[in-house]
Amino acid sequence: MLYVCRVSNEVVESGGLVLFLPWVAKWFPTLSGYNKIRKHIDEFGTAFQQPVDKHIKNYSEHYER
Repeated sequence: MLYVCRVSNEVVESGGLVLFLPWVAKWFPTLSGYNKIRKHIDEFGTAFQQPVDKHIKNYSEHYER
């Protein structure tokens, strides 16, 4: 939970400009904080994808959870 709060704060602090002026992210991805936002979004995706992959790997039609 602390990670989520920290990331949210970083996104707001570094990427606030991108929320209001999205074209800035295309022209200046590093300066606008867009690259940092993308990195955190990718980390979240990986964190949520791991349990899903584990479930799919261990799934059996004959075993009801």
